[in-house]
Formats: sequence, structure tokens, C-alpha cells
Amino acid sequence: MNLEQAIYWANDNQNIVVISVFILLVLLVIRLRRPRYTKRSRILTKAETVMFKQLKPLESKGYILFAQVRIADVINVGGREGSGGWWKLFRKISSKHIDFVFVDRNSMEPIVAVELDDKSHDKPERVRRDKLINKIFKESGLPLVRYTTSELFNKQCNFKRLGL
Repeated sequence: MNLEQAIYWANDNQNIVVISVFILLVLLVIRLRRPRYTKRSRILTKAETVMFKQLKPLESKGYILFAQVRIADVINVGGREGSGGWWKLFRKISSKHIDFVFVDRNSMEPIVAVELDDKSHDKPERVRRDKLINKIFKESGLPLVRYTTSELFNKQCNFKRLGL
């Protein structure tokens, strides 16, 4: 198609071109107005919510229960902050979270972390992550107590294991 033919086609199909451009502009405006971030409907799974409600009464013993805590907020990375080695260790924990953490009500010191393991923890990728998390918590000295959803729903969670 040469230039003359293109001009002739555009003149014959002017309404189609205008409507097409209009539709594209409307779609672009809709796309730009769509929120890039939206509020989640919940921060805990249904199982985690059940666990939270069962753990909550333990706060009366002088503790505060937090949910979905970033590991880097309860465990420090050793070494010289900002060094290459420090960043390597920090990246291992900076985007990982633990289900629950009890802290001392007065000092806000982390006392014990709690992880609820559902079937997703059986996946090879998750098994590797859990081994790393177990190692990190053990090395840090902050106890990590794991419960399974099976224990939770069969009312077999022994909360004495938390040492509170």
C-alpha cells in the first residue's frame, strides 16, 4: 500500500479510525486508573486464624502475641553491618516471615516464635526453607516451636512446649 492508497483508505474509514483511537484511549485511562495496590481480604489463613485465637489467651501471662512477623525484625544478622557478608545473610531472612511471635510485654524482647505447618510445608522447596529457618532460629537462640494443622484441628497442640 502506497501513501495515496493509505490516505484514501483512511478517508473512507475515518469513523472506524476515530472509534478505534477513542476505544484505545478509554482502555488506557481504565488501565491507568486501576489501583496498583489493593487491600488484602485477610492477613492470616483460616488455619492461622484458628491458631491465633488459641494462642491469644497466653498473652495474659505477661506477653504480647504478634502475627506475620518478618524474621529480620526478631533476629539480627551478625558481622559488620553493610558488608558483603552481612548483606548475604540479611537477604536470607529479610523477606521471610514467621507466623507468630510472643514478646515480653514490658521489654518487647522476642520470647518464642511459632510456626503453623500445613500441607504446603511438605513441598521440597518449603522443606528446604523450613530447614534454613530452623537453623537460623537455633543459631540465634530464639526458640521456634512448630505445630501442624493436624495437631491444631485435632486439639492436640501442647502449648506448654512454648515455655510461657
